[in-house]
Amino acid sequence: MKKNFLYHCYIKNIDEIDESTKFSLRCINNYIHIFDGKKIVYIALDNLDDSIKNTILKNFSVLSKFDDVIFTNNHSTDRESVTFIELLESVKDCEDSMTFYAHNKGSTWPLDNCLKNWIFSMFFFNLDDLYLKETETQLKQNYTTSGILKKDCKWHCPSIEGEWHYSGAFFWINNEKFFNYDWRKFKRGRMSIESYLGQRIHTSQAYSTFVTKNYNFHFNDEFWTTELNPNSIGNDQHVCYSKKLEKITHTSI
Repeated sequence: MKKNFLYHCYIKNIDEIDESTKFSLRCINNYIHIFDGKKIVYIALDNLDDSIKNTILKNFSVLSKFDDVIFTNNHSTDRESVTFIELLESVKDCEDSMTFYAHNKGSTWPLDNCLKNWIFSMFFFNLDDLYLKETETQLKQNYTTSGILKKDCKWHCPSIEGEWHYSGAFFWINNEKFFNYDWRKFKRGRMSIESYLGQRIHTSQAYSTFVTKNYNFHFNDEFWTTELNPNSIGNDQHVCYSKKLEKITHTSI
């Protein structure tokens, strides 16, 4: 199957780009070679001045690896939900393909150890070799969507309306299966992408390569120590995770 990549990236301050966004772009640079289908990124800005656009394109060479880089006005309340349906629309006619959706998580928070693990885990367990092969097999055979940190329970947040969700809202879809659903019906909102899949796809059609306890929504250092260790994911994969995290942390974009 061809592999498409859809990404939403909010850049708040071109003069002092947050470390979380820079770390996310380094993660993308490490994995973008796996995508042989469409690669589209929307960059949301508070100021669409051409000089700012040019500075972003000049400073982040990873953006040149996308087929389309589209600049758009940032919506302070609805955030990445504003571009979500447009991104899906761009790949709906891609046959025999699977599509990965992601966004720059934590751009308004300092990049501490906890956030770094959350961001990297969403790339690693979706895109690294072993998990990518597993995901592709499952999407071909049994499932419509795949992601990590799947929670088969309602969240305490009222805007999470589905019966399940992927915490963080990074996920794959099987295009052929997914676009048979009522995918355009969508109410924009800060957490609406998190609830999007669970509102229209039954949990039996949702796979997860890295599953943690239901109702555990507090992603702190204790969470990662408990859930992400050799006993939970296997020693070889834990070593691989740790080495790649260290490498990406110290790699320039």
